[in-house]
Amino acid sequence: MSDKLSSRGSATALACRPEVCLWLVAGISGSLLFWLVQVVAGSGTITEFFGQQIVAAGGYPAWLGPLIGWAVHLGVSLAYAAVLGVFVVMVRRAEVRFAATLAFVAALVLGWVTAFVAPPAISVTIALLGGQGFPTTLFPFNTEPGLPLWNHLLFFIVSWAIQGLGPRWVGQPSPRR
Repeated sequence: MSDKLSSRGSATALACRPEVCLWLVAGISGSLLFWLVQVVAGSGTITEFFGQQIVAAGGYPAWLGPLIGWAVHLGVSLAYAAVLGVFVVMVRRAEVRFAATLAFVAALVLGWVTAFVAPPAISVTIALLGGQGFPTTLFPFNTEPGLPLWNHLLFFIVSWAIQGLGPRWVGQPSPRR
């Protein structure tokens, strides 16, 4: 009985940590903003593309397309936000302006790197989730400055603002450990 209470207490303590809440807010809001930019730009959305391609590759029912597309998009967004969140936590011992600057530079680098590798990563994701194993050919790297690059940069800048500056906005200084 005490083990159950102990594990519940640990889960509650983890869930209540500001870093976890900020990571969730950054990942979810970033994914919604990423999608909204694509809608406003009039291009197809990544959620539609993922859903259609994975359903086609795996022979899944078509009605699962939107669910699969959003699940993959949210998963990737939360993973991206987690990578930046870990960096933010790592640099927060530094002087506030320096830590914020380091985290901002990391956000810009991550935005560029993720935009660059997104097409081949999308190839792998579609093939694996479609049950086809690792693909023999990959989409080429994205070397063009365009909507995908700007959208990835925007995602990471928003994530930086939420995770790096968020504690200061709500009146809680980022803890230095």
